[in-house]
Amino acid sequence: MVASALCGMGSGSPTANVVTTGTFTIPLMKRQGLAPQAAGGVEAAASTGGQIMPPVMGAVAFVMAEFTGVSYLTICGYAIIPAILYFSAVGFSVHFHVRSSNLRDAPAEGLPPLRTFLWDLKYLLPIVVLVGVLVAGYTPGMAAFWAIISLILVSMPRRPGAAYLRTIARCLDDGGRRAAEFALVMACISIFVKIATATGIAIKFPLLLSDLSGGSLLWSYVLTAFALAVLGMELPTVPAYIIVAVVAVPALVRLGANPIQAHFFALYFSVLSALTPPVALASLAAARVAGADYFKTAWWSIKFGYLAFIVPFLFAYNPALMALGTPAQVLSAAAGALLGCFAIAACLQGHYLHVASLLDRVLLGAAAFFFLAFAVKPGIAFLAGAMALALFVTAKQARWRARFNPRYTEPPGRAFNGSTNRE
Repeated sequence: MVASALCGMGSGSPTANVVTTGTFTIPLMKRQGLAPQAAGGVEAAASTGGQIMPPVMGAVAFVMAEFTGVSYLTICGYAIIPAILYFSAVGFSVHFHVRSSNLRDAPAEGLPPLRTFLWDLKYLLPIVVLVGVLVAGYTPGMAAFWAIISLILVSMPRRPGAAYLRTIARCLDDGGRRAAEFALVMACISIFVKIATATGIAIKFPLLLSDLSGGSLLWSYVLTAFALAVLGMELPTVPAYIIVAVVAVPALVRLGANPIQAHFFALYFSVLSALTPPVALASLAAARVAGADYFKTAWWSIKFGYLAFIVPFLFAYNPALMALGTPAQVLSAAAGALLGCFAIAACLQGHYLHVASLLDRVLLGAAAFFFLAFAVKPGIAFLAGAMALALFVTAKQARWRARFNPRYTEPPGRAFNGSTNRE
């Protein structure tokens, strides 16, 4: 997931991220015993989150900065906690699934030497340069220019020859083509924005959304999420976000939503549309790399990423999850959200310290509800209830492990239902 986050925040495309990092990670997961469709699902869920990972966030952070009038660096600051919650939610689901599947450990001889790993950290320099130039107050174009120069320097061999120069020329050519494609998309979106403004759609749609939701902010958020799920089937993240930012975000603001929270909600679900069936482009790319069935891979993508669909509703109702509050408010809300994601992942994956019984899963689900309620509206009653339930399940499962063989993760009489290559 670390590789997917680092690659995805620069590429800005879940599909490109899957093809790039999945070529290495999916075969590795399959060698450890994970089923092809499950390995593809992990990669698709992890790669999708790269676009909301600061400090780059693809191109969408610059677009949001234009819409909101907030600086790029401030946008990245708002995105830190939501991005951590996304990858934590996916990571918890994967962790409990792997624990329940009894997968093999990765062989140590397959890992690169520490010296090689430390030397290859130099390839992170372009990201540091990009952010540093932006912090210094220069334009995004200037930041991109110096980031490219730094990338050329760190990738230059000791004796650069004609092959290296051809590689640089090919990369510049590919970058120019992608920039031209992005410019065409932005031109089409600009036409749409002008039409929406001239015809009054941008004014009438908020009224329609308000009528459909009955004036409820929650139902307006739900309808916006559905709209983005449909738009995301056909459009990349940036165009889908721009369309919703023009026609739906004003409606959310009119119903009482904070503009920054409403824009991040739209961005989040624009990104998650890459996991939404029946198209799910990230899952489609992962299925091809893994050699698995597309629909099964899409299902596993949702199974590992379903918690991510809850996160936008959390920060939509509590600005502290976007670092909008005092340090105490931010820390308490973030801790509650993380513990809630942890508990609900254990509940839905059916595994905690060992395989969870039906009672354990019910109690974990209740604990998750109280933790998430505490994250949205901090209160001592929510926290006390969540901690009591979580500690009870922990003590119950720890007692079971003390009575039975710790290496045996299945309670007596329960059939194995993990996801290995036998699927």
